Amino acid sequence: MCNSYSVEPVRLPREELQVSDSRSAKKRYFCNYCEKCVTNFGRHLMTVHRTENEVTSILKYPKGNPLRLKKIATLRNEFQFKYNSNPNINNGKIIVKRRPNLQKNRNGKHYKICPSCKQMYSILSLRVHYSKCCKEDSSTRSSMVKSKQAQMSVHKDASKRLIKFVLANCRNDEVIEEILFDDLCIDYGNKLCRTYRTNEQHNGMIRTRLREMGKFLIEIKKQNKNIFQLKDVLLPEHYDTIINAINAVAGYDEDTGVYNAPSTAYNLGLHVKQITQQLQTLYIREANVEKRSAVADLICLMNEGFRTDINKTVSENQ
Repeated sequence: MCNSYSVEPVRLPREELQVSDSRSAKKRYFCNYCEKCVTNFGRHLMTVHRTENEVTSILKYPKGNPLRLKKIATLRNEFQFKYNSNPNINNGKIIVKRRPNLQKNRNGKHYKICPSCKQMYSILSLRVHYSKCCKEDSSTRSSMVKSKQAQMSVHKDASKRLIKFVLANCRNDEVIEEILFDDLCIDYGNKLCRTYRTNEQHNGMIRTRLREMGKFLIEIKKQNKNIFQLKDVLLPEHYDTIINAINAVAGYDEDTGVYNAPSTAYNLGLHVKQITQQLQTLYIREANVEKRSAVADLICLMNEGFRTDINKTVSENQ
């Protein structure tokens, strides 16, 4: 039976993912049954794992039968997808459909997953392959979006709608990378998706809010190196850090007392307060009296302080 990898994967930038070139040793494929990479995948299945249910169904067909070959290919693609998607088992190395020439110096950022067969193709060849693979015309953008949906590494609690309609359509940059594995940001995104579930026109608004929170979190980490998750800063003693981060993202000029982007300052204050209230609800459910009390104190500070520290300046700027 296939193993399941429940450990949350460690993120690696795509440019750090290694791809073996065509001059290296014979191409190897990952076997999910024994968690090893083997050279002859079909023979390995028939000799080592012939009692597995999937392999038993393959053995019903004679050698060379098209259905047998197709089932082997499907199982191989499924295992390669699991291998490429989980840094805990691939150790920063991915298996691609066609290995590149040595001179091209390719890495993970040059490859995307085909959303149909789950194999990794170069970005330049993905659209052509995808149109043949699923037997339909496909634009470059649509094939890339679908590939992103299949390939995206994200928090285990992210809802299907958040991944498919919001995150898959976001730009790949450090802002989005910042929120992909943050507990509260993903919980906030899930809540927004539930709130606006009947209207897909709000997906753009949800993306904007999450990007604003990503920028906020980046600024928070610049100011305090001990902050790793958004919930780490949502404490009364970090109130000034929160204000400073909002001011930095919104482009506050201390000399003139003016925000470069006043609406961003107002929106961030609103988002942070909403997320803090979500955190308080979480601690109530967990019956964590100490943390709930600390978050309640922070909410009191926000209710009183945001009026003068943010909102008054915003209203004067408009």
